[in-house]
Amino acid sequence: MTAPIVPAGALAGYRLVRRLGVGSRSDVYLGVGATGSVALKVFAQGTTRESVAVELDALGRLDSPHLVRLVDVSSSSGDLPILVLERVRQESVSALLAGRGSIECGEAVTVLAPIAALLGEMHSAGLAHGKLGVASVHLGSKGEPVLIGLGHCELFAAGGSMAAIDKEPAAAADRDALATMALGVLSSVRAAGPRVLELRGWIDSAPRAYEFPGELAERLFACAEPLPVAISEGTHLGSPIPARVTPGEPIPVVERVERSPRRAVPSWLPELLAENPLEAVRKRVVGFARGVRPPFWAIAAAAVVGLLLATVLIPSGSTPRSASVAPAPAPTDSVSSTTATPLPDDPLLASTILLKARANCIRDLSILCLDNVDEASSAAFASDAALIQQVQGGGEIPKDAIPGNGQLTLTERLGDTALIGLGQDGSASSILAIRTRAGWRIRDYLSGTQATAAPSG
Repeated sequence: MTAPIVPAGALAGYRLVRRLGVGSRSDVYLGVGATGSVALKVFAQGTTRESVAVELDALGRLDSPHLVRLVDVSSSSGDLPILVLERVRQESVSALLAGRGSIECGEAVTVLAPIAALLGEMHSAGLAHGKLGVASVHLGSKGEPVLIGLGHCELFAAGGSMAAIDKEPAAAADRDALATMALGVLSSVRAAGPRVLELRGWIDSAPRAYEFPGELAERLFACAEPLPVAISEGTHLGSPIPARVTPGEPIPVVERVERSPRRAVPSWLPELLAENPLEAVRKRVVGFARGVRPPFWAIAAAAVVGLLLATVLIPSGSTPRSASVAPAPAPTDSVSSTTATPLPDDPLLASTILLKARANCIRDLSILCLDNVDEASSAAFASDAALIQQVQGGGEIPKDAIPGNGQLTLTERLGDTALIGLGQDGSASSILAIRTRAGWRIRDYLSGTQATAAPSG
């Protein structure tokens, strides 16, 4: 590939200041305009349209304060668009470690825990980074870690089960890279105590399965309280991410935009790139990419902690409890489509309430109310949202979509996860429930074969 041709002075409506980075398929420049500074990604000649389409799709699959955001797409003098990305203002974690030599354990928690949680969320959305490492994690203006560099990402089916994600080679490579990065950052912790050494030993020997990112995040929080990151000795950025929130503390509310589940590469995008109608690309991609982003780091960080607590699966090895039975939800019961009242701690009773609320969500054709039923970004949410959209488009509610009057059975419980048998014939024979900060939520609908191995991942 040959280096991109960049005009002097201005690009995509922004005044060029300097080059921020050089990659194998693109160069990134700092641009300044009326709305502030941005990062302009200019692709090298020889970069394929297909790879650009994949990167655009990846940028639109997930909305997180810890993943670089697509601001706009602009035309260029060549045949490939210019990506206008948010500018991540501080240096990479690699440069931070090189400049300072060592960091505090709490700073390592601030850097690593949100990225570990983000990785699990990315994999649920069918997105693998491909080059995760200390060079691809930069620090925002308040010290929050932001993952950049999706040029080598890989896409797979979104909303897959734990077992399906576990088998994705690209996701497995990401988990290995996360372990390598965590070991590198923790090896830079000054005066590492027994907890740090124990954590490093666990990372070195732990299976790199689906649960690894979530459990790593949880163990990081147990290792030390988060601290603000200091770019140089004595110069701290912003506030630390909050420590683990206790059940008695208020739960922060982050609104969700009602939208369709994320999917693989949109069919229209490679087509449009092939024809080079860049204005159409700009309009459609920006609409696809933009979502609700918490305006303040404190709110975003609190949401991340909630995700950390929601995504951790307790390791297998516990003895299943004796099966107990509760009535299944009756379709005629009047239940609010939201679960505003606190759910009981008993997963069986909580699942009864959740299934009633889910039935009302489907009957009301409300995707938004699924926030109080399904775990965010889970396979269950994607499945239920797709079902509602199908009905909104004129389809009928399948007979097996809403459980009938059978009996729910607590098949197995391991810590904060529970396998609930539905006691009916249908497309799903069990649900996998998980206890989050907001209470129990449905994570997945399982067939008989899947249900057998579900709790152990």
